[in-house]
Amino acid sequence: MHLNQVTLPSVDLNKSIPFYQVLGLRLIVQSLPEYARFVCPRGNATLSLSRVEQVQRDHNVQVYFECEDLDQRVQDLVNAGISFDELPTDKRWRWREARLRDPDENQLILFLAGANRINPPWRIRAGAEVAAGARGGTWLPCEIVQVPESDKLVLRRLMELYCHDLSAYVQLDVDQNGLFGYRHFEAYWTEPGRHPFFIKMAGKHAGFALVNSHCLVVTDPQAHAMAEFFIMKKYRRSGLGRRAAIEIFNRFPGKWEVTQVATNVPAVAFWEAVIDEYTRGQYETTRSEKKGIPRRVIMFETGHTNTPAG
Repeated sequence: MHLNQVTLPSVDLNKSIPFYQVLGLRLIVQSLPEYARFVCPRGNATLSLSRVEQVQRDHNVQVYFECEDLDQRVQDLVNAGISFDELPTDKRWRWREARLRDPDENQLILFLAGANRINPPWRIRAGAEVAAGARGGTWLPCEIVQVPESDKLVLRRLMELYCHDLSAYVQLDVDQNGLFGYRHFEAYWTEPGRHPFFIKMAGKHAGFALVNSHCLVVTDPQAHAMAEFFIMKKYRRSGLGRRAAIEIFNRFPGKWEVTQVATNVPAVAFWEAVIDEYTRGQYETTRSEKKGIPRRVIMFETGHTNTPAG
């Protein structure tokens, strides 16, 4: 036995069919106004829509679609005009999820679970009632190391990787030497209020962070800004970025500002989740613009007593 067909209620299939086609499902049966069926782009699972006079709002049905390219898929759907209730967020059960609703308010979840869908650490094992227990939220050991001037070449190389990733969202080009460069790079060893950090795991470079006092919205001259933050792909979705961000926040008590390019859906989701957890929801958001690029700005205040939840 295996599950390969789900049927959802719909009041108006003429509205629902285009929505599911934008999601990427392929229409294979259409019998308007009563019924339609789609096949998923991978595998042979199907989803149907069946017309009803009214959809019960409390049916609590949730339909999950796993996407190996979750963050990019969500970004593409946002660009196509699809609204999300929740952008991709790492959950304590080790799934990454984005939530939205179809035109009939049916709850849909795009997610990435990988091996944790079938084999989470707490899966019931043969011969035992329960595995060792839920070990979600385990903190990876990480080091936040001030970058000495003697190691700035290493940071410059890591920044090239960062700029390459960022070029998917803003107009960045390499110079005649094939390098992106960074305008304020040298200032991190010559100007007060600028702090360059390596993010390391088990002694290996895993990313970096640049902190300064040049806020976009916050006017307090003592406030801190996360100017740049980068985790190498190998270490993403492991909890390392979350841990590193929190440790850096704790080093600089006071007012903070973290900005993201508004169209950078993965960054927006990451910082929203980290700061919400870190401040227990005590933060504000606004919109601004820098160099003609729309920005999302998160503002909050931290002190030595802030600790991650859980």
